[in-house]
Amino acid sequence: MTQEELDRIWNRGETHHRREPEDKTFRVRNVLNILFMLAVVVGIALYMYTPMELFGYPLWGLVVGLAIIIKTIEVSLRMIFK
Repeated sequence: MTQEELDRIWNRGETHHRREPEDKTFRVRNVLNILFMLAVVVGIALYMYTPMELFGYPLWGLVVGLAIIIKTIEVSLRMIFK
């Protein structure tokens, strides 16, 4: 490899940037992702430690179902506002 090729490989990371935080859905998507992660953690904790039921369904299942709905909304926003 020549020095020019090595320099190009070394500096390749400078050309790839993340999305700008000024994106109009950036904050909304971040909040939805945080809510999704919290709901999944709470759902797993409920599964492990409580046999509680609500409306005849296990509470952990309802919480994980809510997490799936939140993630679906976030993915939809990402696809709509590319």
